[in-house]
Amino acid sequence: MGKNALLWGVAATLLTLTAPAHAVADWQELGAQFYTGNGFKQYSNSTDMTTGAPTGASTHLDIFQLNYSNGWKYGATFFYFQNAFDHGNYRMYTQGWEFLSLNKIFDADLSFGPIKEIRLAPGWQFATSKDYYAGTQNQGNAADYGAKMVYPAVDTRDLFLGLDFPLKVPGFDYLGVSVGVYKDFQPKTRYTLQPSVNLYYRSTFFIGPTRWKAQGYAQWYGARNARENSNYDAVAYFTTQDALLLDTGLLLWDRPDQFYAGVQLQWSHNTYGVKTIEGVSKATNEFFPQLMFEWIF
Repeated sequence: MGKNALLWGVAATLLTLTAPAHAVADWQELGAQFYTGNGFKQYSNSTDMTTGAPTGASTHLDIFQLNYSNGWKYGATFFYFQNAFDHGNYRMYTQGWEFLSLNKIFDADLSFGPIKEIRLAPGWQFATSKDYYAGTQNQGNAADYGAKMVYPAVDTRDLFLGLDFPLKVPGFDYLGVSVGVYKDFQPKTRYTLQPSVNLYYRSTFFIGPTRWKAQGYAQWYGARNARENSNYDAVAYFTTQDALLLDTGLLLWDRPDQFYAGVQLQWSHNTYGVKTIEGVSKATNEFFPQLMFEWIF
């Protein structure tokens, strides 16, 4: 799928799912993030472009991200749109949910224990991908020496069906867990259903005169098989991002909750579910820090 077509698809999806909520939002927040760091292994430096063999090398990664969230009469909306760059390689990713509160829809108290409400959580994830290359060992012809594409990029097109459970825990602005499955709508893969669990949180607090924000998520994806081509099979993987940010706007300009600066730690096991195929791709684990800046509008 071309980038333009994918971007139009994302835009149409966001407008369809969120326009009614935006019109009657009780509150909303738009934010922009930039984070940068070294140590990511599933990008351009991970393949030797002469031989096609996986190198296991890491790369410098710059990510620009837009986030939007709101709350409205019967639920809430959250999505983000991410652009990642390294050495000219580009990847777009977007993920989001429309949360529909059963408590509010049925005007009933469905809370129990630390769970304060139950929400339906339809959502999506779309992503561009990269071509996978192999070298001589996979070509069968010495004249074909050098990296050749052995299977082309296939963009991710998934819808999410599940439930969300906001939790009441002291010290958190919000804390919740989403549980469900991703349904693939990419005809080139036709993946089986993929279970997923996502824990997300935010906490703001003061240390002396300084104001801080801790936020992040931890998401697990189950394995899934591609009915069209087993090369696209995904192993189970886990990824987490945790940021600690200083309210720099408050510190420097006495304007709170507008500009933050700090660090983010990213860790993943079996990044993106990429499996090891001899001479083509290599399953990787990552753990690396990033500098992070966030603007709230």
